[in-house]
Amino acid sequence: MAQAYQLESTLKHGEELLESGNDESALLAFHEGITSKRRGSQLTFDKIMIHHVELCAKLENIKFLKEALLVFRNAVQNITPQSLQTVLERLRQKAEAKVDQALQDYSETIDIGDLEAEEQPDKLLLASTMPVQHEREKAEIITNSLKFLWETYKLCLDILKTNGKMVTAYKDTAIQALDFCFRHKRHFECKRLCETLRVHLQNIIKNHKNMATTLNYYISLDDEETISSLIKIREKQIDVCMDLDLWQEAFKTAEDTHHLMQYRKNPPASLVRYWGSLARVFWKAGHYLFHAYAHYLCLITHRRHNKSFSGEKDKNISSLVVLATLAIPTYKLAEDINSIQEESQLNHDLAMKLASMLKSSGVLSREQLIQLLLTKNIVEGASDEVKELYYLLENQFLPLTLSHKVKPVLSKLKDNPELAIYIPIIERLLVGRVLGQLSKCYSSMKVDTFCKIIDFIPYETLEEYILDIATNSSLSIKIDYIRSAILFKDKSEKANPTQKLTQIKKYLQESYLAIKKDDIAEKRKNLHHNCFKQVEESLARDQEELIKKKEEMNKIWVTREEDQKNKEDQDKKAKEEEKAKIDKDLKEKQKQVEIDIKLSKLQQEKKAIILEEIYLWIYRIKAQGFTPKEMNIDGRRLDDMTDDELVAVGPEAIHKLCLKLVEKEKREKERIMNEEQKKLEYFERAKRETIIPILLEQWEKNTDQEIQTKKNILRERYEHDINLKTKLERVKDLKRDFIQNEEKRAMTVYEAQVDEWTKKMKEAYKKIAVEEAESRLISDKKKKEEDEKKRKEDEERQKKADALRAEEMRREQESRKYIQKEGFRRNEEPVQTTIGWRKEVKEEEKTQPTTATGPPKRFTNSGKKVEPVTKAPEQAKPEIGPTQKVAQAPQRPIESKPITRPPPAQERKEPESGPRPRFSNSKKNDPKKAEETKREEPPKRKKSEQEVDNEGFVTVTKGAKPQHK
Repeated sequence: MAQAYQLESTLKHGEELLESGNDESALLAFHEGITSKRRGSQLTFDKIMIHHVELCAKLENIKFLKEALLVFRNAVQNITPQSLQTVLERLRQKAEAKVDQALQDYSETIDIGDLEAEEQPDKLLLASTMPVQHEREKAEIITNSLKFLWETYKLCLDILKTNGKMVTAYKDTAIQALDFCFRHKRHFECKRLCETLRVHLQNIIKNHKNMATTLNYYISLDDEETISSLIKIREKQIDVCMDLDLWQEAFKTAEDTHHLMQYRKNPPASLVRYWGSLARVFWKAGHYLFHAYAHYLCLITHRRHNKSFSGEKDKNISSLVVLATLAIPTYKLAEDINSIQEESQLNHDLAMKLASMLKSSGVLSREQLIQLLLTKNIVEGASDEVKELYYLLENQFLPLTLSHKVKPVLSKLKDNPELAIYIPIIERLLVGRVLGQLSKCYSSMKVDTFCKIIDFIPYETLEEYILDIATNSSLSIKIDYIRSAILFKDKSEKANPTQKLTQIKKYLQESYLAIKKDDIAEKRKNLHHNCFKQVEESLARDQEELIKKKEEMNKIWVTREEDQKNKEDQDKKAKEEEKAKIDKDLKEKQKQVEIDIKLSKLQQEKKAIILEEIYLWIYRIKAQGFTPKEMNIDGRRLDDMTDDELVAVGPEAIHKLCLKLVEKEKREKERIMNEEQKKLEYFERAKRETIIPILLEQWEKNTDQEIQTKKNILRERYEHDINLKTKLERVKDLKRDFIQNEEKRAMTVYEAQVDEWTKKMKEAYKKIAVEEAESRLISDKKKKEEDEKKRKEDEERQKKADALRAEEMRREQESRKYIQKEGFRRNEEPVQTTIGWRKEVKEEEKTQPTTATGPPKRFTNSGKKVEPVTKAPEQAKPEIGPTQKVAQAPQRPIESKPITRPPPAQERKEPESGPRPRFSNSKKNDPKKAEETKREEPPKRKKSEQEVDNEGFVTVTKGAKPQHK
C-alpha cells in the first residue's frame, strides 16, 4: 500500500512540475520513480512512463530513455505487453514530430553526414568559421533531432526483437526506420539498419526452438503471422536498398527473405513480389539469365493464380520476358567464335545458390529457357515488335540484310521505357554475332562497309562494342585507323610453343589408343572377370561373419536386459526410501517455516509502518526541492541508506532534518529577496531618471508627425471621393434607363409565366373534375346494383317467411277446430288456453248450460298435472284420449299477443327434453340473429289496431285493449 501511495505521489509531483514548466525536474522525478524498486498499480506506472518518454523526446535525453525503457520492458513484457507497445508508439510519434517540426522551421537543405560517427576535427573547424551563428544553430538543431530519432528506432528494435507478442510493433518500427532512411537519403544508416535486422533474424532462427520452451513470450517461427511480418519487413528493406543504390544489401536481404519463405507455404502475391525484386537485383548485378528466369516465374504465377491477369497486362509482361531472354549473353549461334563468353561467368557454387533462390533444382541454359517460352506460348503472347525481333535473331539471322529489318523494330521498342533497358544489351550481342559471321568469310573489312551493315548503331558505340568483344573473346579483332579497316585473325594462330606441345601430346595419345585398341579391350575383359570372382568370394565370407556376430549380439543383448532390469528394481527401491526421507524432512522444515513466518510477520508489519512514515517525510523533503546532497544525517545521504538503516535512524531524526532544512531555506529566501528588492529599487530609480526626458521628447515628436499624417490621409481620401463622384454622375441616366428596361423585361416574363401557370392549373382542375365525376358514376352504379341485389334477397326472404307464417296459421286453425269440436263432451269445463307463445294461461268463465245440475268439474287427465298446450297441433293431438274431458270453447274471444314469423327451419333447435315448444324464439339471446329477425318482421301495426282471425279471435297488439264482437 505504501509503494502504491509513493508511485501516486511521484506522478502527482511530476505533473505539478510539468504544469510549472520545469521539464528537467519533472523528468528527474519520473526517472527516479521508474528506476526505483517500488511498484504500484499498472495504470499509474504506465502514465509515469508515457510522461517520461515524452519529456525524453522533448529534451533529447537518450541516456535516461534507455535506462527507463529497459526497466519498463522487464516489468511488463510478460504481464501487459500492450503497455510497452503503447509507450514505444508514443515515443516514436514524438521523435518523428520533432524532426518534422525542425525540418519545417529550417526548410533549407543541410548536408548531414553519418549520424553515428564522431565529429571530425576538420568539420569542427569549418563549423567554427561559419559567418552566421544562426546557420550553425540551425544545423545543430536538425542534426540533434535526426540523431535522437535514429537512436529511438534502434532502441525500439532492440527492445522488441525477441518478443513474439509484439511482432506487429516490431514490423511497424522497422518499416518506419526504413522510411526514415529513404526520406532523408541516409545511406550509412540504411546499411547499419540492414545489418541489425539481419543479426536479429539470425539470432531468432538460431534460438527460437530452445528459447520458446523456456520463455513463453519468445518469438516463434511456427506462427504464420510472425513469418508474414518478418517477410514484409524484408520486402520493404529490398525496395529501400534498391532506391538508395545499395545493391549488395538488397541481395543479402533477398537471401534472408528466401530463408524465411522456407518456414511457410507462400501465397502467390508474395512470390510475385519476391521474384520481381530478385529480377531487379540480378539485372543490376549482370546475371541476365537469372533475371530473365525470375520474370518468367512472375508471368507463370500471374497466369495461374490471377484471374484478372489477361489482355494488355499479359502482353506487356510476355514482351518483357522475351526481351530479357534475348538479352542473355551467348554466342553459340555464331559458329566461328569459339567461346567468346560462357553463358554465365559465375562459378558453379554461386550459380546453384542463385538458382536455389529462384526455387530451381538446377541452372537453366539460354536454350532451355527459350524452349520454355515456346512451350508456354509466351512468344506468341508478346507484342508484334518483340515477336518480329525474336524471329530475326533466333530463326532468320542474316548479317547483310539485318540492318533494314532490325532498325525499325528497335526504334519502336525504344519508345517503351520498360523495354528500352534491354536494347543496348541486344545491340551488343548483334554486333558480336555479325562480327563472328564476317570473320568466317573475310580477313579484313572497311569500317565504312561495316557501319553500313549495322547502320542503326552510332560509330562511337559500335567502336566500344568491338573493343569489348575483342577483349572477352577468342576472336582477334583489330581496328586499323590508318587504313580505316577492321582486321580479323584467330587467336589460336598466335598460340605459344607450350600450347602447341600440349596439342601434339593429345594427338599422339589418341593415335596410341587407336593402335592398341584390341589389346586394351582384352585386358579390360579379363580384369572384369577377375573382379566379379573376387567379389563373390568376399561376399560369402562376409555373410558367415555377419551370422556369427548376430548370434553373439543376441547373447549380449539378453544379458544386458537382465542387468538393466535388476538395476531398475534397485534404483526404484532406493528412490522410494529417499522419497520417504525427503517427505519427512519437508514436513519438519515446513513446521519450522510456519513458526518463523508467524514470528517475523509482526516484525515486518512494524518495520513497514516505520518505513512508510520515513518515506513520507523523505517525499515531503524532496517535494520542497531539496537536493539529495542536502538530505543527509551525520554526513550520509538518505538515498544511499537501506531500509534497515532508515529504520535504525528513525522517523524522529528525519522529521528534525526536515524542520532544519525548511528553516534554513526560509532564511536563505528572505536574504535573497531583500537583496533583490534593493537592486530592483536602485535600478528602477536610475532607469526612470534617465528615460523620462527621452520619452517626453519622443512623444512630442511622434504627436506632431501623427497629426500631419492623419491630415494628409484625410485630404487624399476626400479628393479621391470627389473624383469618384464626378465619374459616376455620367452613368446616372444610363443606370436609370437600364433599371427601367430590366423591370419591364422582368414584368413581361413574370406575366407570361403567370398566364402559363393559370392555364396549367385550369387544365389540372378540369382533369380532376372529370376523374371525380367518372369515379362517382362508377360508385353510384355499383351502389345501385348492390341495392337491387339486396332488394331481391329481401323479397325472397319475405316470401319464405310468409309461406312459413301461413303454414303455422293453418296448423293453429286445425288445432283449434279439433279442440272446439271435442272440448265440451263430458264435463263441460272450459279449456285452459295459451295466450301467445309465452305460456301464460288464463281461465275464461262461461255461462253454465240449462241442463247442468251444478258447477262444472275441473278437467283431469288421470291424475296428471295439467300443462298448457305448447306443442304443435300434430304433436298435441294424440295426447287427448276418449276418456278425457275437454272444456267447451269459450263464447268470447281469447286475448292473444301478435304472432310473429318463426325463424327458418334450419335455425330452429329442438329442446333437450319435454315437449317441443310451439314457436321457437332462439334468436332472442343471439344479437346477430335478433337483428336478422328484426329485419324480417313485418311492419308494426299502430296502437289500438285490432285484427280478427278466421275463428273469430281478436288479436290485440301491445298497448291495445281486447274487444268482443
